[in-house]
Amino acid sequence: MELAREQLNLESNRENHEAKVHATTEALRLAAQRFAPRLVMATGFGMEGCLLTDIIGRNRFPVDIFTLDTGLFFEETYALWRKLEERYGLKIRPVRADGLRARRAIW
Repeated sequence: MELAREQLNLESNRENHEAKVHATTEALRLAAQRFAPRLVMATGFGMEGCLLTDIIGRNRFPVDIFTLDTGLFFEETYALWRKLEERYGLKIRPVRADGLRARRAIW
């Protein structure tokens, strides 16, 4: 009985997730149709940014993706950046601040 309840929860969660991804995809599609080539997205390579990058990349939406690169990302973040660009054949544009100003902002 408990196993059946867990399976129903998993199926419900999967359906809920799929519905959210579909709604997000449609929202991005409409935004791209209306605002391209001026549609821009910033990412810091967190979970949400990677999900949106996945949707944009899979659907080839004309979205300019950029990141604020202070030069202080972990090496794993730079590796993820390269993997996302390679996987989806897109360019994530770095926006860089002057190095001294970036360090002052942190310290």
